[in-house]
Amino acid sequence: MKKWAFYKEGTEWRKIGLYAALAKEKEEPGQWRRRTYYSTHSPESVRLRMHIRKSTKGTFSFAYNRGQEAEIERLGGGESLAHYLYKMAISELSHTTLKLYNLKKDVEVKFTEAQTEKRVRIGDRYYDLDVFVKFTSPSEYQLKWNGVLGIEVHNTNPVVGQKLKDLKALGIPVIEVSVNDKLAYRIPEENTTPDLEKDYVSFLKEHLSHYLWSKVLSDPKSMIYLEKENADLFEQVENLKKRLSNSEELLDKERNSSEEHARRLNQLSRSLREKDSLVSNLELQLEKLKNMGTIRFLWFKLTGR
Repeated sequence: MKKWAFYKEGTEWRKIGLYAALAKEKEEPGQWRRRTYYSTHSPESVRLRMHIRKSTKGTFSFAYNRGQEAEIERLGGGESLAHYLYKMAISELSHTTLKLYNLKKDVEVKFTEAQTEKRVRIGDRYYDLDVFVKFTSPSEYQLKWNGVLGIEVHNTNPVVGQKLKDLKALGIPVIEVSVNDKLAYRIPEENTTPDLEKDYVSFLKEHLSHYLWSKVLSDPKSMIYLEKENADLFEQVENLKKRLSNSEELLDKERNSSEEHARRLNQLSRSLREKDSLVSNLELQLEKLKNMGTIRFLWFKLTGR
């Protein structure tokens, strides 16, 4: 049973809860029960026609008009009000800090543009991103993501399977923000009113402007970022080459110094050997002289000279 729907005032889309529509019917009989309403699908172009139906038990609900069965099966049940309001609150943020918990990083951002239901295509498939923003940031993500970001709101259906593969293949940075149960919209969909929704969106923006807890689904690198990364790597390689060249020069100097020390050591060793030889010769000569002195002494004694 559908408890809220859209309707059109001229070209403007407006939301309404079931009980609010019935209350207006009491104020303006025949104006709201007979009105054409539209489903909660996004984007606007795929919304299906609906009406207020009264069951045999006397209960009211929004029901699809007949003849749209194939589209109902293709599009599914539509968007919940909790998902819709969360999406609108994010799209109205001017700034926040992205808590990228799976990367363990905090990224400060300022949103400069925001669009809901941004359509992206890959092959014969297309997807409507809940929110698509342009941003500025003092972090590396300004360059890495080229200042653009897709945001998917997870209430009941996370981004998985083919959609996740396609978003990664498109090279679009995408994060997934889960609806926080503590901040969820507590008003039953059938009781919602524009004023209640406006107050809730303001409340939600106040909290989400501090931190937006999110999971990174697609983390591509922009061409500019890759060029800078390559330039940085080239510079690192050049610095390493210079350091290697300097090390080789130092090694050559050390090698030359070692060779000089070895040469001088050889000279000293040779000089020592020569001195040792001279000392040995001198000792021999002294011994000879000593022996000659003893012989002369005996000679003088024998001859009486």
